[in-house]
Amino acid sequence: MKTLSLSLFLLMALSMLQAKELPSNGNDEVIFPITELQIYADERGFVNFSDVLNGEVEFVILEDFQPKDYSVDSYYWIRFPLHLNNIESKQWLIEFYDQTIDVIEAYIPTLDGSYKKITMGDHYPFYQKSFDHKNFEIQIDPKLHGETVYYFRVKSHTYADIRIAVRSINRFIEYSLFEYFLYGLFYGMIFIIILYNLLMFIAIREVKYLYYTFYIFSVGLYATCVDGIAYQYLWPNSPQWNQIAHGVFLFSLIFWAMVFGHRFLNVKNSAPRLHKAIWAVIFARVLLFIYAIVFDNSLFEYRNIEILPLSLIFYTGVYVLVRGYRPARFFVMAYGLLFLGFLIKALLNISVIPFSIVSYYSLHICFLMEMLFLSYALSDRVRILKSNRDRAMQRIILQHKENVKLKDKVNRELERLVDKRTTENQEKNIMLE
Repeated sequence: MKTLSLSLFLLMALSMLQAKELPSNGNDEVIFPITELQIYADERGFVNFSDVLNGEVEFVILEDFQPKDYSVDSYYWIRFPLHLNNIESKQWLIEFYDQTIDVIEAYIPTLDGSYKKITMGDHYPFYQKSFDHKNFEIQIDPKLHGETVYYFRVKSHTYADIRIAVRSINRFIEYSLFEYFLYGLFYGMIFIIILYNLLMFIAIREVKYLYYTFYIFSVGLYATCVDGIAYQYLWPNSPQWNQIAHGVFLFSLIFWAMVFGHRFLNVKNSAPRLHKAIWAVIFARVLLFIYAIVFDNSLFEYRNIEILPLSLIFYTGVYVLVRGYRPARFFVMAYGLLFLGFLIKALLNISVIPFSIVSYYSLHICFLMEMLFLSYALSDRVRILKSNRDRAMQRIILQHKENVKLKDKVNRELERLVDKRTTENQEKNIMLE
């Protein structure tokens, strides 16, 4: 009985560790999450490729692996067996999605049975990538046949989303073009909103529009850092700056969001206590930013702390709205969406909610909706102020009309009194004569 159980266990293990098949039946891609990959966590970084190749390490499949289980101090070895069937009909590649991984050492099998080493990662200049694409791709040699084994060594100072996609070149081009097209729409809308609010500031000289322009500009730069677009197009030869750029622009985003919100809501007059609290939080956040950029860049990785200032400004918006400040209604909706986006991202990082395309891009979606609501909030504020001004003018006109009527009435009464007095004087003169 024990022998039978052991045999079944070995069969299950072999079935789990068998080579991955290339997509077939018209499919052009297959994606393997970390829970389906053979992993070895090297906690000290002492294991080299010869040890892996000689079978001195034991690879396992971590079926229950969660993002919170990722150790930034470990080196993760990945054994990726791939069965290359009918490979000559199409060109294929292997892709890592996470463009923020520091170092990926790829050991690629060759025709003579040896391995070729390729090093990638955002610790290196962008041109070192095999493809001019924000992700990391490795082309599969079309001359290879049968079962081949690829090895990868991954190291990152932050959580690395280790997912491997195997797709055809045609599918890669198709999805890449569509993805960059969506990025173009997203950043194009940001540019249009920036230009519109900058022109509004020049036209009416209200500083709120300038603060909002700085905020949207920070949103755009932070999004490019998260997407890897900035590293590809803005600073491809500055990997050191790329490590902290997201933290710098996240601080700028939060800073201008609070300054704009404070000005838009007129907190100084409508909520004096919250006015002091907001400036205290801004001051503390500035001090933390200066310390992080000068002494400890690792503090930029604690992104969940931004929930605190966002919660404060969101609460302030709700408080001012309840007290009757009507322009705050769309502001509350906008910052509620922004708060929701950061909250989903935080819950995703600690494995409370599962990974999906919607949850991964939730912050982008919330950014877009928030910008639309804030733009409408600014126009709604102008509309409300104009409506209030028109009503004030109407009241002034009505009051003027009432004053004219009262003046005419007084003049008529005075004329009547003068006529009466004149008549009385005439009668007295006649009596005297």
